[in-house]
Amino acid sequence: MDEFTVEPAKTYTTPVRVMIIIALVIIFLSFTNARYIAYLNAGQRGWAYFFLFLWPVLIVAETIVYWFLRKKIKSDVNVWMHLGANFTAFVLLNVIFTIINLNIDAFSVPFIIAANKVHYVIFWLAVIVGRAFFVAIIVKSFRKEPVEDDSDQPGGILDGIMDDE
Repeated sequence: MDEFTVEPAKTYTTPVRVMIIIALVIIFLSFTNARYIAYLNAGQRGWAYFFLFLWPVLIVAETIVYWFLRKKIKSDVNVWMHLGANFTAFVLLNVIFTIINLNIDAFSVPFIIAANKVHYVIFWLAVIVGRAFFVAIIVKSFRKEPVEDDSDQPGGILDGIMDDE
């Protein structure tokens, strides 16, 4: 390359791709779960609709933020922890508990109650941990890089004069 050619900035689009996959899974699950809202009483329906649309909107918003920050993000542990927490909360837990619910006759009632409590705790723990790592990603992406001093001189011009006082 000659000295006048500028290399394009390397972008990090893996988080965007993973978040799009998670968003598609959540949107699919929201549409499949929407049919059960009709069976809820009026007081529960409002909360059900809220959570039905909250998670897809939140994940799409995070995907958009990742898209805008893609040039500032380096391959980072925080990114993978955020993606892992989202995957655990929104995909893995849903797959596991769908399998349990399909085989509900094979399990006892106390097991189902305990499994629902475990699902609840792990889901909210993963959501909170994921949001904490997402905030850390945003903070790190807007942090200014420290400027390295490349001078070979041991000190400035006035260092000798200032040290005498």
